[in-house]
Amino acid sequence: SQELDIAAAGGTKCVTCGTDTTILWHNCKDKPGTKLCMPCYEKNRLDVAAAAGTTCVTYGTDTARMWLNCKDEPGTKICMNCYEKNLLDVAAAAGTTCVKCGTDTTS
Repeated sequence: SQELDIAAAGGTKCVTCGTDTTILWHNCKDKPGTKLCMPCYEKNRLDVAAAAGTTCVTYGTDTARMWLNCKDEPGTKICMNCYEKNLLDVAAAAGTTCVKCGTDTTS
């Protein structure tokens, strides 16, 4: 697993920024045996996507916390924000409502 639990992380420092505090540690693929803090891991994911020329087919952004394959246009990607917005739009169009509050949208 990429994730390292707190008990196993004692004395761990991020290979990129040097912090010893994070909500989640990840193994560094570039330097085996070292760890990345969550912010550096996320920044690395964004940098890799930008370097690869990934852009959201819907919004055009080149930064996202996660990329997903676009079902409407095979071979393209959409950012997580557009994916989540699409889910809400589909739910609203289908008449889906929250069982607790009755709304069909989220903010």
